[in-house]
Amino acid sequence: MGIDDIVDKAKGFAGDAVENTREFVGDAVENVKDFAGTVGDKVEDGVHGVAAKIADATADDEGTAPPAAS
Repeated sequence: MGIDDIVDKAKGFAGDAVENTREFVGDAVENVKDFAGTVGDKVEDGVHGVAAKIADATADDEGTAPPAAS
């Protein structure tokens, strides 16, 4: 095995390492995006829930809410 073969193998290993790193980082970015989307959905659901509770409370104060189930 000559020096050129060693250099070629080293280039191959380096190329594989770079490609693996790109895939890993890409997967990590997708996971973060998915997580952020889930958190965003939960925040949005929470905001809508709070808004609905405020609307219900306001309706109760105005006497326009339907009677509560017993």
